[in-house]
Amino acid sequence: MDPQMYLLALASQAAKKVKIESASDGEGIKMNQESEVIKENREIEPKYEFELRLLIKHPFITYPVIAEKLGLVPAYVWNVGSLRQTPSGVLLGGVQKEIYWNYRRKIRGLRSCLKEAMIFFGSLEYCHEFLGEITRTSGEVMLEVDFDGYINIGDVVPAAAFAKLATYGVSFGSEVFPSGFSEQ
Repeated sequence: MDPQMYLLALASQAAKKVKIESASDGEGIKMNQESEVIKENREIEPKYEFELRLLIKHPFITYPVIAEKLGLVPAYVWNVGSLRQTPSGVLLGGVQKEIYWNYRRKIRGLRSCLKEAMIFFGSLEYCHEFLGEITRTSGEVMLEVDFDGYINIGDVVPAAAFAKLATYGVSFGSEVFPSGFSEQ
């Protein structure tokens, strides 16, 4: 199936399943059966915003299988042999050498980005074995926290490095300061 038609079909299914719930703690949760949760805390300034991404690359496990196993609707996908292009459709030349599956979840009104990343990853506990299968069969799984900014900067901490930190009880944190702001 064509990746764009696949995404349209998934989006159509998801749109039919959206419901809104409210809680007494001021937090509204929008969710669908694909486990997509967007938290919006109205008691915290809305300037806090980040995006969680689950990125999967694999040489042969197809994107429909990934979506089915995870129960998540991807933001975009591509197949082996598809023309290389940006998410906005600008052609980059050449063809894709692996399957790419990218899920995004925007979080607004919360400052605790790494905590939310771990909560999200914990919500995928039912499929941790499948994620392990992906990495054992030459694939890559990455949980990412993205921030809007003026320049593109990023890095990846390999799983082995996190295992080493955990061995010594060391935590990992990240913080972004606006231009001109420094901690006193």
